[in-house]
Amino acid sequence: MLTFPLHSVVRSVLAELDAGDWTFEETDTWCHVSPPAHRARIQGWKLHVSATPLSVPHVLHRAAEVLVAAGCAFKFAGSVRLVDEMTSAGCDRAQCGKIITAYPRDDDRFRSLAEELDAATAGLPGPAILSDRPYRKGSLVHYRYGAFLGKPVLTDDGSYEARIEAPDGTLVTDHRKAWFAPPGWAVLPLDGPPGRAAKPPAEPGPVLLADRFEVREAIRHSARGGVYRALDRKTGREVVVKQARAHVGGGLTGEDARALLRREARNLSGLAGVCPELVHEFDQDGHAFLVEGLVDGEPLARWVRTRVVEAPDDGGMAPAEAVEVARDLARLLAEVHRRGLVHQDFTPNNVMVTPERRLVLIDPEWATAPGTWTTRAMTPGFASPEQGAGPRYGPAFGPESDLYSLGAVLCYLATGVAPVFAAGGRAEGPVGERADEPAGGRAGERAGGRTDERAGERAGGRAGGPVGRAHGERIRRLLDAVAGERPAARLLAPAVLGLTREDPARRWTVGRVLDFLDGPREPGRSRTPATAAVSAT
Repeated sequence: MLTFPLHSVVRSVLAELDAGDWTFEETDTWCHVSPPAHRARIQGWKLHVSATPLSVPHVLHRAAEVLVAAGCAFKFAGSVRLVDEMTSAGCDRAQCGKIITAYPRDDDRFRSLAEELDAATAGLPGPAILSDRPYRKGSLVHYRYGAFLGKPVLTDDGSYEARIEAPDGTLVTDHRKAWFAPPGWAVLPLDGPPGRAAKPPAEPGPVLLADRFEVREAIRHSARGGVYRALDRKTGREVVVKQARAHVGGGLTGEDARALLRREARNLSGLAGVCPELVHEFDQDGHAFLVEGLVDGEPLARWVRTRVVEAPDDGGMAPAEAVEVARDLARLLAEVHRRGLVHQDFTPNNVMVTPERRLVLIDPEWATAPGTWTTRAMTPGFASPEQGAGPRYGPAFGPESDLYSLGAVLCYLATGVAPVFAAGGRAEGPVGERADEPAGGRAGERAGGRTDERAGERAGGRAGGPVGRAHGERIRRLLDAVAGERPAARLLAPAVLGLTREDPARRWTVGRVLDFLDGPREPGRSRTPATAAVSAT
């Protein structure tokens, strides 16, 4: 389905409407369709139509019928795979959902086309386009002022940029922001729906969600939705509010960001005492919201980086402290399994460390019962080989897959290096904070934007299954390389290698890890950690 050629939909419309003289050009991304003798405008009000990977064949067919009949040039995403990317949680906020772009020849034609496209696509799903104004509330049809051809300008980096021309002849950048922001001199062609002004108020008042949660700060924004620090007026406590936008990240299952957020709410409740407290969940304006307790602390990734990578002492973390944290990590994962769930995305970015060094599991949206059909999460370097080799959607693996992730986290704890390997087998460095992670340090503030299998594809296939050498062999070489300088790596090597075996059935259990950590003995310096690990397993 992802490779379904959407151009066939439009070609069928051209054939049906006897429009064989139209120009049809395909690129790696877009398909451009133009009527005979078409002359593109420099700039103006353009129309965008959104869709989901499941709805796009229907949306495209209906929109193409309107546009071809009207003689309007347009372009569209060339494949369902591209539509999937353009509606994913990781897509640029300002670009998310722009599946079809129409270029009306003038403002009068713009108005009639907007009305016809809205009527043709009414009732079909697609995300709201944040950079545009919707034709009406809930419409797939949106519009913004911008370049059609634009005026080419050579920029300082040596590339050409299409700019728009102001009434005084000045060439200005065609900004694509994640909110409706037309140039001040552009006259709005339609009356906008309530609540979508062209410009924000000079001094916006406080935002109150569910008549209870007063938003104090936007922590991050993504195509999926926002994460906010808020005040719970009912209790006086600080909380974190997560938003999930409709029809974003649905893929071919239709389970969009809202479904994932609701699963996270269920898991927060089911993992009480392990995760932040579930405070409330609600829907508002078509979006889903989750409210959870705010936990002081910082992600384990940052905590380790401070103590291992950025520490002035090259010896890394003290072995005794590494053992204590490793033991707490094993117990944390064991509790998830005891409650009948597999986590599916156990990484240093999903564990918070409080000032008292208590570990709190965050962002459990991917946790589910083994065997449940689900979209699989896959964070490069921490996903098991079977996760990397398996299909994007399928039954959740058993606890053995999480055990591999635990081993990868312990490897990072001991070495400060994430076990993400390039094609040559070289580890690629410390775990970075995600783009959606704030500079501050409070749990829940960075929650969201989870890496799913698409992230593994974007990473060039480095995660998951073996590339060249077996992944376990690469981890062994990494441990050997740092063991001389970092005693914690020598100490934890047997557990790391036991947990990251390629064969899930042969991986160490959590019980065996805890037994080992209760009485570890540092391997003798006369042997390499890898050799010691073999004898220990």
